[in-house]
Amino acid sequence: MHFLKSEFGLVVNLIIVINFIQLIPELSMRFRLNIGLLFLFLVLKNTLIFSQDNNIKEANIRTIKMNSLIAIGFVNPAFEFGISEKKSIQLESLGIFYPSGFWGIDGRPLTVVATWIEGRHYFINTTRGLYLGLNTGCAYYRTSKDKGYWDNHIIQFGAAIMIGASIGYKYVINDKFCIDFSYGNGWNASNYEGWNNETGARNVRLNWSHDFLPLYKGGILICYSF
Repeated sequence: MHFLKSEFGLVVNLIIVINFIQLIPELSMRFRLNIGLLFLFLVLKNTLIFSQDNNIKEANIRTIKMNSLIAIGFVNPAFEFGISEKKSIQLESLGIFYPSGFWGIDGRPLTVVATWIEGRHYFINTTRGLYLGLNTGCAYYRTSKDKGYWDNHIIQFGAAIMIGASIGYKYVINDKFCIDFSYGNGWNASNYEGWNNETGARNVRLNWSHDFLPLYKGGILICYSF
């Protein structure tokens, strides 16, 4: 595979690598995470170096955001700030609190607290248009991983680390407001325990698992710039 030398090329290649490597089950999770962290380090390093030589006014952009999924109780704020004409850093968090089940579906608890940091490259500038990004984060969760567990009253408590890539489009409404359409996928590696929700007995001792998640962050975010 030919790797482009620019930070934009690194972003493109990581997206390809993420979606290619997850098709190879023989590769260990540690190997996959090491590849992802290496690419993330290279992109952020090149991004910060590049930004020192680009004193463009778009680099001063500061944007606060809220995901429209707040309408169903998914609290997902974010803060983005430009570091050059076409590059930015976004800090993002997520809170989902349904201890008795998401809208009562199956009664399964759904509690998630997560945070990410993401580096972005825009094709036009940081105020508008198409972008690609790399992100890493961590999370705490309390839920049943699938219906099979919940049918047996098993829930999981765990903590996770995440690394992935995103693509999105920022649509400008006016000089203050815009809409950020964002989609991200990546790997999730977690340590968790399983408990019987009825008896309180531990079903699974501390365990390690990893998954490729086709959607683990994103949505339609309403943005205000200042």
